[in-house]
Amino acid sequence: MAQGSTKKKMSPISKDFAALRLDVGASERAVKTAYKTLARELHPDKSGGDSKAFVRVQRAYERLMAKYDRDKNALRAMGTSDAVSRRDAGGSETTLEIGRGEDASAVAMGGDLKALGDERFEAGDHERALEYYDAAVAYARVEESSAYAELYHARARARIALERWTDAIDDTDRVIAARPLWGPSYALKGRALEGLGAWSRAAELYREQSERAMRGNADDDASHDLEREFADGLRRVEEAMARQDRMASVLAHRGRVVALAMAPPSRLDAERDVTIPANAYVATIGEDNYLKVFSVPHGECVRSVKLPVRVTSLKWSPEGDGSLVVIGQAGFVGIWRFHLSLDGKPEAKTTDSIELVGLPESVDVTAVDFDRTGEFIAVGASDGSLCVWDATHATLDLAVPAGLNAHKRGITSLAFHPVRGRNQLTTGSLDGDGRVWDLVAEATETAGECLHTLRWKGSGAVIDVNYLSCGRLIVTSTSSSASASAIMSTNRMLVWSSVSGRLCKWYDAHSSRITAFSWHPHPGSRNIAVTGCDDGVLRVWSIRASPSGAGKTILANGDYAGSLGESRGVDVKRSGAPLAVAHSPMGGLIAVSTRDGHLRIHDSDTLEATSCWRASESNAVTHVGWSPLPMSLDASERLTATSPWMVVTGGEDGQMNVWKVARGGEEDSYSDDFGDENALMKREKSALESAPAGVFTARDVKTWWDDGECASEVTPREDAFGLYLGPSPEDKPIHKALSIGEAPEQLYNPNRLSSKYLSLSLRDGESASVEAFNANEEKIRQLQSERAAFMSDETKSSVDKRAYSARFATDLKPLQEARTRLYAALQSQ
Repeated sequence: MAQGSTKKKMSPISKDFAALRLDVGASERAVKTAYKTLARELHPDKSGGDSKAFVRVQRAYERLMAKYDRDKNALRAMGTSDAVSRRDAGGSETTLEIGRGEDASAVAMGGDLKALGDERFEAGDHERALEYYDAAVAYARVEESSAYAELYHARARARIALERWTDAIDDTDRVIAARPLWGPSYALKGRALEGLGAWSRAAELYREQSERAMRGNADDDASHDLEREFADGLRRVEEAMARQDRMASVLAHRGRVVALAMAPPSRLDAERDVTIPANAYVATIGEDNYLKVFSVPHGECVRSVKLPVRVTSLKWSPEGDGSLVVIGQAGFVGIWRFHLSLDGKPEAKTTDSIELVGLPESVDVTAVDFDRTGEFIAVGASDGSLCVWDATHATLDLAVPAGLNAHKRGITSLAFHPVRGRNQLTTGSLDGDGRVWDLVAEATETAGECLHTLRWKGSGAVIDVNYLSCGRLIVTSTSSSASASAIMSTNRMLVWSSVSGRLCKWYDAHSSRITAFSWHPHPGSRNIAVTGCDDGVLRVWSIRASPSGAGKTILANGDYAGSLGESRGVDVKRSGAPLAVAHSPMGGLIAVSTRDGHLRIHDSDTLEATSCWRASESNAVTHVGWSPLPMSLDASERLTATSPWMVVTGGEDGQMNVWKVARGGEEDSYSDDFGDENALMKREKSALESAPAGVFTARDVKTWWDDGECASEVTPREDAFGLYLGPSPEDKPIHKALSIGEAPEQLYNPNRLSSKYLSLSLRDGESASVEAFNANEEKIRQLQSERAAFMSDETKSSVDKRAYSARFATDLKPLQEARTRLYAALQSQ
């Protein structure tokens, strides 16, 4: 390679001076004179002019004049405006005149101003220090000082000292952009976020940087100090968050909390004014064999019962009548009936307690469920046997004993049909089978026979079963690692038809055991579910009936998976793995409790974490539940659109905590819901304006609509009481156009005595013609196109989009009904 000198790269300022044929640092007067001369010489209208050179000279002149203006402003801020005017008059190019009493040495435009700012900062004169830093920044921007990051870091320190939090965050963001691996800038930003009250953002920053510092393995004092600073910051933030949002903390049990369940609201109080505050209750059982009932949000224990055996689970009656079933070892199944006071002082009086007889003491009861009316209880046992009781009269209604017709191993989960109730039951077992049982001999010769076996060889044990809200489909969660002899981890969700028992779809994305499952309470047409997994990833699924093979996640968030923990057979457990997930009652939020002791609240639309608290210092948080309604912190005040939700958690340390989850409008740029008062007032106003009945907002109710499929996939078939029974044998493609309403309307309603079939008679003004049908189809396509455009507009808020979705559903329904009438009329011609 030839040896030679390398040409030094010119800075932008040097290029501008060179374009004007001047030395770097020429005075403003010299620049103006040179520009006039070159402009006359190079102007395109003159003979021999050069348009490109003229443009270069013009732009260089504009940039240099802008530089001189910034210099004047900076020096004026320092009180040296007289020196500026004298410099311009006298033609000085490189030095500043220093005021009387100051250092007489020349001041460089960047570094010395920063040094002066550092001196004033150390002396405690933060205002003056900030003026020096502002002046230094004015030069550093143009001169591209190598101390760029340190300068903004210094200014951020001054702004924090003056409690100008947002400006300080802007500066630290600039530092991070320039030096992304420099730890002190992150520590400074964390302090600014703390000052702003953005606790969850500060906690996330400290947690990420603490983990990065530990991975760095640096062995110098500065690195250790920085690691301690991040750890101390995280502790401060978590303590502040706990002080503000932890409503109660109670040592509920000696030993871990085995199960936790929020009492549902009573259906008898459906006409009650929702704005009137009502008491809420949570039941827990623990390793100390106690059943306890606590009031929410204050955490007062209002009932405690010592149980005779080790307990495994509990369940409230969905009727909200205070009935609670508890199961445990030695065949134990017990029912307690409490009178829970709705108003005034929280009380839970025991009105009755019964131990149900039917299972031998040699087996443990492992799963329990109420039917939709609360009249029947089903339990599964460790030997594969199954029992159903009439809960009202405490009598055994049906038993499937261990043996030929039962599961070969223990039952892990069971669920009644959500619409047909005690007519059908599905169970999952360690033997790898899911089974659908006909409890009333509706389709089998005798009651209690297996109607369908849901089996996919090699999928492993069935660890959970869940029905869709309409009952058409069953979702089973399986895990091969549940077997001690497993050589690989296979974890699936399998979707089955509850009518035919055929496999419709499967989902394979989980790389470890599925730990939690929650249905969206208002899923629209998508049947949305969220799962937690030992691999630390939170996933959102759209459960569909179409037999299209393997399904995929529609959202996933593994940001909080944490470090790789211990192995469990062929599975691995992440430190931040979700152990329990639960949608808020209206579906807008998801509560997630984790193995590393955190409670996080995620937005159900995006899975972004909106709040995070450390619920336990060193133990897993294993259970989570939402209050049935928002709650007022003052019992004398009515509920409003900003009344908070309450979330209850229980964990391995026996602790039960009650947390306040703030509600409101759109998030502020930096503030959490409790951070900035002005931002909070704006959110409250926005929420109140959009709140139906003054309590719920569009942010609370989120529904996953599908543009391509906004109608049910099946024909509604109902019994004599108007209850939906699932798809009929006469299903045809036209039935896709029939809407059977949202899931809550399909639940038990004794006042509903007639079927809600769609009349196929043409309405006034409708004609059985292809033209009329096509015109109606065009209106549907137009609606869908308009909605797609609205939803893709990034300037629209989530509140606006939710409101638009509601209007879209309302406008679409009559068009769907018209489509059905017109199609039927054309087919009958």
